[in-house]
Amino acid sequence: MRLANGEYREFPAEEILHVRGPARDGLVGDSPVKDIAEAIAIEIAAEKYGASVFGNHAQPGLIFEFDVTHQGFKSDEEQRQFLESFRQAYSGMNRFKAAVIPKGLKVGQQLTVDNEKAQFLATRQYQRTVIAAAWGVPPHMVGDLSKGTYNNVEQQSLDFVQQVVLPYVRMFEAAMERQLLTDEERDRGFIIRFNLDGALRGDFKTRQEGLKIMREAGVINPNEWREMENMNPISPEDGGETYWVRGPSGQTGPDEGPAEGEDDEARAA
Repeated sequence: MRLANGEYREFPAEEILHVRGPARDGLVGDSPVKDIAEAIAIEIAAEKYGASVFGNHAQPGLIFEFDVTHQGFKSDEEQRQFLESFRQAYSGMNRFKAAVIPKGLKVGQQLTVDNEKAQFLATRQYQRTVIAAAWGVPPHMVGDLSKGTYNNVEQQSLDFVQQVVLPYVRMFEAAMERQLLTDEERDRGFIIRFNLDGALRGDFKTRQEGLKIMREAGVINPNEWREMENMNPISPEDGGETYWVRGPSGQTGPDEGPAEGEDDEARAA
């Protein structure tokens, strides 16, 4: 590895946190940039084209014509000098000022470029989607809302976390467990997990309905519910640590624990 001072140093594998991703040859990781290099090049070319067009105030060139009584320029040098002087006089800050055309010369037509026919906008939109797709990013995350609705955008955002972010997270988790945990810690059941609950949170109503199901099933207590919603806990005396259980009648209620003077065996009976 090359250090900041320009020197090279070898590190043993146990000193390097190596997160391994997909690799066609099993050694060098795949590069989305290389896979879609041509698509990126097209997008760069389209951006430069747009910059040149609007840098010229989106005004294409002119075609000058001579009337039938004029024989044209006497030489190529005279023509070059005229065009150069016209460009200097009426380009840049002098654009749109009145122009004086020599006698016998007129503006025949103005060249136009129709961005719609040239598919300029469609090309930029398509290339943006192609580049985003190389990383699994949904179109709406790069500003393409042409086919986006409230419902499918929300679902695409959740799919992005599950299908794109989660695989990367698992690669980091595996690498960190391999490199950062000792054999003793692994034997004791230590694991490393990223918490993606915040990224996977749906709309408020759906989230609360899911938490309610977990609460009534006795999976979480009120303080665990409040923690998931970034709220302060309540005291155990007020039921903050109480789990609900399903009784013989099928109804759920707080698990009050054994009554005073009642042992676990009597309660079970």
